[in-house]
Amino acid sequence: MYYILTALYPEFGRTRLERGELELSRSKHGVVLIVASLFLAFTVPIGTAMGKERPALLESVIENIDMDYAWQICYDLENMGTATDIYGESLGFRGAGSASSLEASLYVRDEMNDIGLSEVSLDEIPVDAWEFRGAWVDIPGIGKMQAASFGGSPGTDGEITAEIVNVGDGWKDDFEGLDVEGKIVLANWHKESWPNYVAMEAYNNGAVAVVLTTYDSLYGMQDGALQCHDGLYRPCYPPILSIPGSDGLAIIELLDNSESPVQATLWSDIVTTSRDEGGFGWNVVGYLPGKNWGTLDDEFVIIGDHTDAWFFGGTDNNAGVAGVLVLADAFKKTCDEFGEQPERTIIFVTHEAEEYGIVNTYYDWCWGAYYEITNHHPEWVGKTVAAMILDCVGFGGHRLAIEVNEELFSFTHKVAGQHMSDLPYGVEFHPISVWADHWTYEASGISSILFSDWTDDYCLNYYHSQYDTIDIIDFDYLRGVFVLAADMTHQFITLPIAPLNFGTVASDLYATMMMGNDKFSVPALYSIYDSYGFDPDANMGRTVSALEEFRVNAGILMSILEGFDDTVDPGIAREVNRLMMSVEVALGQSLVAMGVWEEHYYPYQQSSIDVKYLERGIEKLSASIIAGNEHKISDAMSSLSWVGVTWYYDYISEESYWDNYDLSYGTGMVSWGTQTHLLPAVDIWNEYDQLNQLPLNEDITAEDIDPIISGLRDVMVTQALPNLEQSFETMWTGLEEANLLIEEIIAL
Repeated sequence: MYYILTALYPEFGRTRLERGELELSRSKHGVVLIVASLFLAFTVPIGTAMGKERPALLESVIENIDMDYAWQICYDLENMGTATDIYGESLGFRGAGSASSLEASLYVRDEMNDIGLSEVSLDEIPVDAWEFRGAWVDIPGIGKMQAASFGGSPGTDGEITAEIVNVGDGWKDDFEGLDVEGKIVLANWHKESWPNYVAMEAYNNGAVAVVLTTYDSLYGMQDGALQCHDGLYRPCYPPILSIPGSDGLAIIELLDNSESPVQATLWSDIVTTSRDEGGFGWNVVGYLPGKNWGTLDDEFVIIGDHTDAWFFGGTDNNAGVAGVLVLADAFKKTCDEFGEQPERTIIFVTHEAEEYGIVNTYYDWCWGAYYEITNHHPEWVGKTVAAMILDCVGFGGHRLAIEVNEELFSFTHKVAGQHMSDLPYGVEFHPISVWADHWTYEASGISSILFSDWTDDYCLNYYHSQYDTIDIIDFDYLRGVFVLAADMTHQFITLPIAPLNFGTVASDLYATMMMGNDKFSVPALYSIYDSYGFDPDANMGRTVSALEEFRVNAGILMSILEGFDDTVDPGIAREVNRLMMSVEVALGQSLVAMGVWEEHYYPYQQSSIDVKYLERGIEKLSASIIAGNEHKISDAMSSLSWVGVTWYYDYISEESYWDNYDLSYGTGMVSWGTQTHLLPAVDIWNEYDQLNQLPLNEDITAEDIDPIISGLRDVMVTQALPNLEQSFETMWTGLEEANLLIEEIIAL
């Protein structure tokens, strides 16, 4: 298959950021493979029951998938909410730590008990609780407009009446020349920045509140759509309210045509309770015990999602909660009918605070899942075959998006390929991302999968708006998603050997490091190391050597596993699984990382970008002295904009930059941010600012440029290259541990 795909598709073999997605779609000719990737360099081991007749137990599970029950769950959850609109009607909302979110958790707990799961528990998590109850904006000549808010934002503490001023996109330059002290600012939510940046600038300029509208956004483009998201908020920021784009444009028109200041009155009812004040929420856990339940030999499969929601939460995430409970019900009924326990224990879990959970940090989402796996149940790590998360499912008309790590890709792809009749819109595959609860499990060392339905239509018109209701859920399609999840779960609990394929991650990592584009190519780093006097062998070379050994070991292991079948000795299978899951922990905790753009990276990739673009900028600045060419300076600035978080320069002031820097890399780097091997961003703000101050229309001399070059070279030596060295050390540490563990398996 690998060689056929290589010949047919030139895209095959690209690194993760260059390559396309592997997609399966329906056509009149059947299933069509559109784009392939290196994930298929190794096939899934023999013994995975692929291609066999569907087992009776799985058939029973599928028959027991109760979509009437799914509808009822979605309906019940939709009617839980703390907010009302300006007409007194429910607006939904289950913010972290709110009364309605607690109601949802208690509901899930009771359902799990009714299903008959074992040891059902409420796991308390500390949260900066946020309970939204209602909001509006009132402007004479327009009237009272419905508003919402953003996670973490304080309420208005009564009504706020002040002059309202349009600040465009709310970036730093938009505030130039405007007096907003004691005033309300109206800003468009531009696609290039998050609302907290607007709030930071408003705070720095003395505004008393922010009204955010969405006439040019990634979200909320349906007529009348309100928006609510995590806010990345500090409690000191002013209250922020959101209104539909059409209302925002009406206010702008009024401001443009008014000869006198326009007054606005805002009101939002938001109750916040910090963690220090006793704010808390609840995760819910229930078990379907396996045959080795309660012993050291037990292994787990996790099925989860989140209960908190903005507005009514139809697909995000009532349908996901329904999936957890419906699958729990189907597996429990089937086990009772067969009088058997599953080979492995199935853990069903719902998390609170996925959308938002804490303030004073950049990483304010996925807090509940992070807390569950790092504080409540770290014992799941090293014992879990896979964690499967259902989030934003049920919006039909588009291919099901499956995010999956490399180790489970070949398995997941093959299983999904057998369910095209259940998934009429097809399937597409992506690497894992940071945007849902599966990320925290993956970074802990548990192979993870996410099912979701991301489409442009959904994001633009329904996502995180009052239009995400039960009415947009395609329950026939949703059943197909549940059937696929049931089949994967069944195989996860019955396969003697966990279907982890380390050959895929070995191939992907090798392609990225050794054959990737210039940003990530390791060979291209050697000359930079030499020019700055860094030893290329100490960490970078050691990582390459460990990777080469890992590729060989992974290949040998895959060959051995292909010799196993369903009759493998249970004792040997348990030892192989123990070691394989330990390998997964070593890889997950050392290779799963994030870049400053929230990309799923290997740890060295962000540092590689910083080093290479910093060096490129230095080279172009040096050339500008020789050529006296302002074009070279412009090129240098373009390169330097890739370094660290320098792109913030165009949007926020230096004060806001350092505030955000602390949120992202300093004392505010908490929750899953600490799992991502994201090193402090390389800081070249001063040098970049100096370049921006140069009069490019005049002669620029070496005297102007040399101090900047000197500063950048100092940053290279004190920040960029040390970061890269630390990244490589993280990688070789994990790879060498993985090699030792695989060699133990080989020696069995």
